Amino acid sequence: MASEKDLNSPDSGSAAIAPAEAVTVVEAAEAKPRWKRWLGYTFFSIGMGAFVANTVYTMLNFNTLPACGSQRSRTTLSDLNIANQVNASDYNFIKEVSRSDEEVLCVANLALRDGSTLEYDYRLYTIGPVMHVTIMTTRGTIGNAKRTLPLAY
Repeated sequence: MASEKDLNSPDSGSAAIAPAEAVTVVEAAEAKPRWKRWLGYTFFSIGMGAFVANTVYTMLNFNTLPACGSQRSRTTLSDLNIANQVNASDYNFIKEVSRSDEEVLCVANLALRDGSTLEYDYRLYTIGPVMHVTIMTTRGTIGNAKRTLPLAY
């Protein structure tokens, strides 16, 4: 019963156990026939290679500004559009106007669900490790009237 209690310990999912679990996978593979052993080594190597590549990529791109049309920028803009009740269906275009180490200036043109368009200039910048977005100007045609839309960012 003592061994069953150890199996259900509350800290079995901690990060400190992960290397030991990896060794257990390799040890389990060693008790198998040769082809299963090599299959286990292959899967283990692919997994570790992906982990190392992701870690290196994250470290190299830490605290760098994303491109205007990157998935990270689009997700942030979409969240802001939803928060401001902008009913956008798609981006017509996203262009980078200028880039420096401190900021990226961009222009986005959105197709709205009612058939009109909205265009805004925005600025991407970081304070510490956090990316910020500031909408600087907005231009849009809502219905037949052309007007500036107030967006609070």
